[in-house]
Amino acid sequence: MGNEINKKRRNEKALKKLGENIRHYRLLRKLTISELAFKCNTQDKTIYTYEHATVDMSITMLTIVAKALEVSILQLLEGVE
Repeated sequence: MGNEINKKRRNEKALKKLGENIRHYRLLRKLTISELAFKCNTQDKTIYTYEHATVDMSITMLTIVAKALEVSILQLLEGVE
């Protein structure tokens, strides 16, 4: 039941846009997923799941990813509704 509630709360459109933005800035910085993961002190698959919107992202990780990409949190959230 708890899993069903979490799925209903997910804003798939927002997560997809956030993932697109992460990928955009990663490629703009000419970073691979592995390089960004290293800068964020996390695993490649974590960055992959964010870019492909398969998991929710915590505020802490949003901050870490923004810093690693040298952008603001607002830039990562641009276009997210």
